[in-house]
Amino acid sequence: MQSQQPVCPKKATFNGAEGVSNVLEFAKHVFTTPGARKPKHFIYDTACDVRQQVLANKDEFWLLVGMCVDIYHLQNKHKKTHTFCQTHCNLADYPELKSEDGSGWWFNTSIAEQFLPQ
Repeated sequence: MQSQQPVCPKKATFNGAEGVSNVLEFAKHVFTTPGARKPKHFIYDTACDVRQQVLANKDEFWLLVGMCVDIYHLQNKHKKTHTFCQTHCNLADYPELKSEDGSGWWFNTSIAEQFLPQ
């Protein structure tokens, strides 16, 4: 497997409203600046809401980007009965994100935002 490096290039504070559209616009801005590359995967706490908005708006930029809910939020914050989330935004559906031995993930999403640049 080719070595992959996680990308957490920017962070932003959404004062009072971390709305889905704000997150999408911020991320699109980050990944369309000169020299940036569009991600293959976008892992986010409420990626299921993000993915549904992308599909509803037919946002071409995001249509081929895998959108997953980080494993902590998927297991602890999202209902097992949330069918869209479980079938479209589950990390387990993306084998390229699993560690080589398949026992975990090559990127620790639970601590990623703690190490973002200031």
